[in-house]
Amino acid sequence: DISGNSGVFFAIVGKQPTETAQWLQKNDDETNNDYITRAMTEAANHKAKGIAHRRSKGAYLGLRGLPEDKTPKRHVAHGVPRDWTPGEVADWLGQRGYTSISNIGAPPTKMPWYFTAVPIDKADDTHIYTLTDDAGATRGRI
Repeated sequence: DISGNSGVFFAIVGKQPTETAQWLQKNDDETNNDYITRAMTEAANHKAKGIAHRRSKGAYLGLRGLPEDKTPKRHVAHGVPRDWTPGEVADWLGQRGYTSISNIGAPPTKMPWYFTAVPIDKADDTHIYTLTDDAGATRGRI
C-alpha cells in the first residue's frame, strides 16, 4: 500500500492531462518500493514527463507524457491535382517532412488519395497546404 512514507504523488488540479498513461503491471513478486523504482527507471529510459498514479490492484503506476509515437499512420488527402502521379505525391510529402511514405493510392475518380506515413510534428492532425504553379499562382489546396 502506498502510505506516503516513501513518496507522495502530486498533480495539477482542474484540468485533466491530455495524454494518456502507459500503465505498468505490478509483478506478483514485486514490493511496492521495487515497483516504484521500476516505474521511475522506465520513465527515465523512455523520456516520460512523469509517473501517473491511479487506484487499482494490479497496474496503479504508469508513464505519462511519452514522446510521440513515430509509427506510420494512414492519412487521407483531398484536393491533390488530378494530373499528379503517386511518385509526385510521395516527393511532395517528403519535402514537407513526412517520412516512411508508402501505400499511396491514386483514386480512379475525384475521390481522395490515401497514403501511409509517419506524421509530421504539428499540434493537430489536420494540415492544409496551398499549391502554386511555377509562376506562383495558387493552383489549389491540399
